[in-house]
Amino acid sequence: MMNAVLVSLAMLISGAGPQVETSESPQTRIYVRTIPPGAQIKLDDERLLGPSDGLFLVPSGVRKLTIEMDGYNTEIRHVNAQEGWVTRVELIKLEKSKPAEKPWTSQPLPPPRPASPTKVLSYGDGTAEGERSLGGSGHLIKFDLGKDSAVNQVVGLELFGSRYGDPEPPREDFHVYLLDDKNEVIKELRYPYSKLKREQRWYAFDVPPTTVTSRFSVALSFNPHRTKGFLLGYDTDIDASHSYTGLLARGFATVPKKYDWMVRARMASGRPEAAERFGSRAKVIEEASPSSDSTADPFAAPPPDPQAQALGQAVLRRVAYANRHWLIGPPKAVESYEFTYQMGDDPPKVYRVPDASQARSGLLQGTTFYSPLHEIVRHPESVTVELRSPVSLLNKVIMSPGETIALDYKLDEPIDAAFGNGLEGKWRGYSERRVGEGTLVVDSKTFKILNHRTKGVEQRFSEFAHLGQGSYAPQRIKIVGDSMTFDWDFAIYEPGLWILKEANWERDDESRLPMANLKVTKVNGLEATVRGDTTKAPSSDPF
Repeated sequence: MMNAVLVSLAMLISGAGPQVETSESPQTRIYVRTIPPGAQIKLDDERLLGPSDGLFLVPSGVRKLTIEMDGYNTEIRHVNAQEGWVTRVELIKLEKSKPAEKPWTSQPLPPPRPASPTKVLSYGDGTAEGERSLGGSGHLIKFDLGKDSAVNQVVGLELFGSRYGDPEPPREDFHVYLLDDKNEVIKELRYPYSKLKREQRWYAFDVPPTTVTSRFSVALSFNPHRTKGFLLGYDTDIDASHSYTGLLARGFATVPKKYDWMVRARMASGRPEAAERFGSRAKVIEEASPSSDSTADPFAAPPPDPQAQALGQAVLRRVAYANRHWLIGPPKAVESYEFTYQMGDDPPKVYRVPDASQARSGLLQGTTFYSPLHEIVRHPESVTVELRSPVSLLNKVIMSPGETIALDYKLDEPIDAAFGNGLEGKWRGYSERRVGEGTLVVDSKTFKILNHRTKGVEQRFSEFAHLGQGSYAPQRIKIVGDSMTFDWDFAIYEPGLWILKEANWERDDESRLPMANLKVTKVNGLEATVRGDTTKAPSSDPF
């Protein structure tokens, strides 16, 4: 009987998925223990740390450990070595050896599946020089059909890499997008994480025959963090890079070095006409193996009551008006601003926003925060609302302030919500998830958003500032999720700029550890001035 492998991987602080490593990565320590001791520990396939049991100095971030010992199977672990903490890796009992597989050995692509004609689009020589997971981001690779424009249907995809995190795969899907040459979605597909193993190799996935444009892209979103993710291989044996990082919601940027993601597209001959487009977002989400059962669900919920919908839309319009200056952007009086941002012990960095009306959300807020609230405020008409309280009671509540209103909502299209301590490209703590519905709790007098709950996440808003003309903004936001907690303080600068003051990490004892701070230095070219006490309620509601 084979010996069981018992693995206890103690991450003493939660964090985002792997990020791009820099030469300035700080050092931290990991402790590796094995039974029997004496296993050789190799870091990132490059550096021999020494024998177990031992305490080793390594660069912080997600590291790959290869544990080798004569007579035993080679073990590979991916650990998040957090700066300032000792990360423990314990292999209580190494498994007796079978022929060990060599890490970083690319396996040949399986033979193409029957199709006439068939072509495989790929770059490089098929051997991996590295692998990478992108916390708070995703992977994209571009293809060009060139002269073979008749071979214009994607019928399969292959990915090279390995899953990391908990031994059991998460009970969720990762997302694959086929995009046209303008990065508009042709088709979105979902595949179960369970198809990805903690073994570095090629993974093949069928795609319902999908006609694409002559230039198209494949984008991948694994929503990684410390307990799950996929390390996608990259190949440096190329003439030029065709690869990018980013997400649909925020755009894409070229990779920092010359390499290509190890993604292959299997093509077949299709119709000559161009691919059908669904606009900037996919209107239809197809499963990898769509069900053929079209029988109507006899237990489906009845359509929403028209009167409740009308009242719900009226509430949402007021919510949108009252929360516009922190969920959409500052008032027009704020034209430009500059601020200094510092993450932990990193050197401070200066950001200049020359046009506040065109700034990206991270620069507007000073942190990464994107949720269904932003969609609800921008497009309340695209939200289906179910009121928690009877319509008659809600009418009374709205006319007699002093209570709260709870609304269940559903977006026409789910979004990728994101929360993180950090700005574009670098985070300390990050979470992303697909969200399409939730519950709002708002104040019936001011329509300030007090609480927002979605699956696995609760967002709490407090210490509201009155910005004038019926506009309010929270000066504290706490986000409690199933994997991490964010605790943010905000400041108000004249003439109404709402932006992060300090990002904190909440310890187990509920004390707060500062993670980042931000100070606005100029607004509209003048020295910035923090607004005084803004928490006092106005004498009358100007709505």
